[in-house]
Amino acid sequence: MLNNMTIKLKIFLLTASLTGFILIVGLLGFFSMEKTNREMENLYTNNLQAVNWLNDNRNQARAIEADIYYIILSSGNKAKQDERMTDIETR
Repeated sequence: MLNNMTIKLKIFLLTASLTGFILIVGLLGFFSMEKTNREMENLYTNNLQAVNWLNDNRNQARAIEADIYYIILSSGNKAKQDERMTDIETR
């Protein structure tokens, strides 16, 4: 059957089949990227936000610790101690 076709028809069929394969591969890649994007957003909202909250909590605890050290070391300045105490209460 291929022997009876003209070269023009053979090139057209080859081009059409390659275009079809490229289209199929492109669509599969697009849908795979969409799925990956959804999964990455899910990972960010469920896991990374919790890590950010833990980091913030740790930073707040370190700031409170620094305030406590400041209160202990500045025993003569009552105004500064009260200022640090209110900072600890707000944290």
